[in-house]
Amino acid sequence: MTNFVAKFADINVDISAFFESTNVFCADYIVDEAPDFSVTVSLEDIEYERVLSRETSMRELGHIVEYSDEYLETLALYRKIAIKMVDYGVLLFHGSGIAMDNEAYLFVASSGTGKSTHTRLWREAFGSKVQVVNDDKPLVKVTTEGIFMYGTPWDGKHQLSSNIKVPLKAVCSLAQDKDNHIEEVGRKEALSSVMKQIYMPSGRDEVSKWLPLVDELCSKVKFYQLGCNMDIDAARVAYEGMK
Repeated sequence: MTNFVAKFADINVDISAFFESTNVFCADYIVDEAPDFSVTVSLEDIEYERVLSRETSMRELGHIVEYSDEYLETLALYRKIAIKMVDYGVLLFHGSGIAMDNEAYLFVASSGTGKSTHTRLWREAFGSKVQVVNDDKPLVKVTTEGIFMYGTPWDGKHQLSSNIKVPLKAVCSLAQDKDNHIEEVGRKEALSSVMKQIYMPSGRDEVSKWLPLVDELCSKVKFYQLGCNMDIDAARVAYEGMK
């Protein structure tokens, strides 16, 4: 067993887990501070992630992919953290988040659409001006001072993330297209994008906690729809359109 406190989205989490590798996984976020809440990963939690990952891989890839218990523990841990984080105004997104000019942009889309590819184009187009906040599962915090995006160690297969906090300027939904074009979307379309890409348990009581945060997010952050190809010009169109 391993036990430590890690800070995510400025919230301190006391973590109890089975594998020392989980401690290593969270190393950049470990702090010597009092926790705000605690989570414990059980064997049942790991088994739940195993069943879910098998179902997901079969549905998306057509065959079962097996993962180690150590990796499944990190998934179980993040799921438990996400459930508790809503009490602190924090939402877990599935998306690729980058920062430029001290402003964050979050790109969301269904799996395989090209979120990571698009943010890579930003790095190619703008170089060191761009910093990856998190390439897979960033946290977004709704506060009275504004909306902020945070890096986490759950950063996808490319393992791109930074332990930073950046004001969130815009959320952009991606769709593959022949030509590059971007449009601001209304509240209805924004809500649809958010609801598809945040982690939100199905229980009625739990959903009631998420909805006010989603509503406030959609009222304070601009949302866009980007039709894009894989040319580097897609990054420039997106930046100019949202800037």
